[in-house]
Amino acid sequence: MLFLILASMLLMASLSMVRPALADGPPLVLQGFNGAGVVLGFSCFVAIAVIMGPLFSFALLLAFMLHEFGHVMAHRMLGDEGARFRLIPFWNGARISQYTPETDLHAFFIALMGPGLSLAPMVVSFALAETLPGLSPIAAEFFWQFALALGALNFVNLLPLWPLDGGRCIRLMVQSHFPQMGPLAAAAMAAALFGFAYSVSSVLLALLALVGAFSLITKRDEPPARDTLSRRELGIAFTAYFASLSAFFLGGWWVIKLIPLT
Repeated sequence: MLFLILASMLLMASLSMVRPALADGPPLVLQGFNGAGVVLGFSCFVAIAVIMGPLFSFALLLAFMLHEFGHVMAHRMLGDEGARFRLIPFWNGARISQYTPETDLHAFFIALMGPGLSLAPMVVSFALAETLPGLSPIAAEFFWQFALALGALNFVNLLPLWPLDGGRCIRLMVQSHFPQMGPLAAAAMAAALFGFAYSVSSVLLALLALVGAFSLITKRDEPPARDTLSRRELGIAFTAYFASLSAFFLGGWWVIKLIPLT
């Protein structure tokens, strides 16, 4: 019960942080809720349901939506009221907003806020899954699946690979003091992830490492000229990123062994 109380306090703190951006701004604009978007979303839902089961597929869909909501709230908290909520984030490459962050700190905040807003719901879901079995086994199983989905999705998303949020965060941190080291750092992290994937026999992480390496060859995205992270901001960003990555690793570590080599 103490775990549930502390988790609820964390959730309330997260909600109080984003409430002004949601309550004081205009209504959210929904994007992707058309025929093509719904068909693609339903197809993804069915494919995951066949592999992992319908309950986990539904939980993962909610986890995707919460992750996207975190990015939208980050834009709004920075004063961008034109941010749109996307049903399918990768559909047609549509962007949340045309807003360009004024500083690297703002860009880092937007990148990290997607996973960041999912942290408290993941902790609360684990707490409810531990508390509810005697009252409602079905509800307990759903919260367990939802917590695992949040952990796995955001752990993968925070891996230091471009164009994932983790890759964006690492690039912003590296270019603040070592602007010429960005591509080299990305290549080193892709190689390190591939080595880690081999050591734990995970085809899934190996594929992600290959995607990250391939993106280094094909992606030519020069960062805009703007204020980079100061030394103090870099320390805060470094702590926030690795704390988030570690927390989601604890919740989603099982994804490492999802597709074993052996």
